[in-house]
Amino acid sequence: MNALKETYRNRNQAGMSLLEMIVVSAILSTFSLFIGSLIMVTQDAVAIQSTGTPVRTEAKQTMEYIAKELREADLSAATRLLLPPNGIDIDPNNQITFYKPDQIDDAGIQSRRCVQFYLNTGGITTEEQQRVYRIESSNQNCAGTPELIGRNVSSLQFAFNNGVVTTNITTTKTSQETAATMQSTLTSQFKLRNGG
Repeated sequence: MNALKETYRNRNQAGMSLLEMIVVSAILSTFSLFIGSLIMVTQDAVAIQSTGTPVRTEAKQTMEYIAKELREADLSAATRLLLPPNGIDIDPNNQITFYKPDQIDDAGIQSRRCVQFYLNTGGITTEEQQRVYRIESSNQNCAGTPELIGRNVSSLQFAFNNGVVTTNITTTKTSQETAATMQSTLTSQFKLRNGG
């Protein structure tokens, strides 16, 4: 009979009690919530990074393009007659106009080309408004076909002092996945040759 009681007792203890099931369920639920939250945070970080990298890249590429052109600017006496008093015309909000040499021979600069960079503030959509264009032409008023050089630019500012052009560019883009807005601002200064 003792052997029968022992077998019956072992059979009852073979399963899990209701309390043990509740404890295990609570631990698994907590662990699952933690893992789920970690996955969501990681996905948001990846989405923000995938938006932020192009924003910084666009700002940098636009700035480098403008810098390359400004290094070629001609601020000689002849150019200063075209754009008094410094040979460079700056609208502090969003535009710069200058001349660069076109044809040069032993006697010096024979012709110049007008170059203008500007931020488009017109347009129907925000995307159309946030574009930087470049115009280059052989005529004095810089009339020509605009060339798109930068997108997602919310601000473009220029300043000129003692032969140094300071350029500020801000690019902004909103992530479609997270609705987070990424912004990148670059400032650069260029010492212009013969631009005192």
